[in-house]
Amino acid sequence: MATKLIEALVKDGLRVGSLKHTDHEYETDVGGKDSQRHKAAGAEPAVLVAGRRSAVHRKRAGRAPLSAYLAEFADCDVVVVEGYRSESLPKIEVCRAATGRAPLCETDPDVIAVVTDRPTAHPASVPRFSFEEIQGLLFFARSWLAKGETVTRE
Repeated sequence: MATKLIEALVKDGLRVGSLKHTDHEYETDVGGKDSQRHKAAGAEPAVLVAGRRSAVHRKRAGRAPLSAYLAEFADCDVVVVEGYRSESLPKIEVCRAATGRAPLCETDPDVIAVVTDRPTAHPASVPRFSFEEIQGLLFFARSWLAKGETVTRE
C-alpha cells in the first residue's frame, strides 16, 4: 500500500520521502568495503557517498523517536512512514487479519483512514477501504493532503 501511495503522489508532482521502520536488525553495508570497515573501526556516523547517492550508517544506544529522522526530509512535500505505530501523527492504518494484531483504528485518534480485510470497530468518521479500493484510498489521501494541514511534532 505504501508503494502504491508513493507512486501516485509522485505522479501528482509531489516530492515524496519514505521512511521504513522495522525492529529487525540488518546489515546496511557490504562486508569488506571501505565504508563497512570504517563503521567497524568505530566511525560514528559512517557516511557513504556513491555518485548521486548517499547513506548514513549510525548506531544509536536505543530506539530513536521518529522526530530524530524527520529532519532528513526537509525538502519533501510529504513523507510516507511505515512503522512507528505508537507515534502521534496522522496515520493510514493497514490492518491485515493474518497478522493477528489488534487494529489501531479502534483506539488511536491519529488514524485518519484504515485499509483492512477484517471487521473493525473504528469510529464512523474514519474512512474504511479494502485492499482492492486503492483508487478510493488515493483520492482520500490526495484530498487530505490538499487541505494543506501541516503536521510537525517536536
